[in-house]
Amino acid sequence: VTRKVLENTHLKAIFSIRGGARANVDVDAATALRIPVFCTFGREALPVADFTMGLILSLARKIARANSELHEGVFTAPAGEFGSDKDVIWDMNPEGPWQSRKGIELEGKILGLIGFGTVGKQVAQRAKGFDLDVLVYDPYQSAEAIAADGCTKVELNGLLRASDIVSLPPAGRSFTRRISRPVTSVLP
Repeated sequence: VTRKVLENTHLKAIFSIRGGARANVDVDAATALRIPVFCTFGREALPVADFTMGLILSLARKIARANSELHEGVFTAPAGEFGSDKDVIWDMNPEGPWQSRKGIELEGKILGLIGFGTVGKQVAQRAKGFDLDVLVYDPYQSAEAIAADGCTKVELNGLLRASDIVSLPPAGRSFTRRISRPVTSVLP
């Protein structure tokens, strides 16, 4: 919602649902025109956290890759040798799907969260259900607040070195920009 739109309407208030107020409302113009802007932060945190855990599971257990290869027939038996040509060979061969596609178990692994806002907290809660230890880097959250959610606050370099999995939950653009240099400078 631009200044021009705000100046040519009779709005009494604006309620922003997606992306925060500054993503789609000229907040400075609204403020100057004495139009309050309300935001519903975290409204989509639950599905984003679910999707994040889904991606973590898919990557850790190689679900998408195995599914794609099974549909492509990569692990099907030669016709007539083991039954139909659609049968999947689940032998213990190191190159077979049982060994090569089982991935890693999440229990006891360390998840690093860069940012601990609404989405980060929801991801941490879900990660605990898989017995993941959760490290958090967030300069805006206190160690006590992070510990209250069963997580450990650490510096960014420590998080990157110790974590088996790293997630960057959606954060404000300025936060993401600020940490992008340190992240790329630490990675090999």
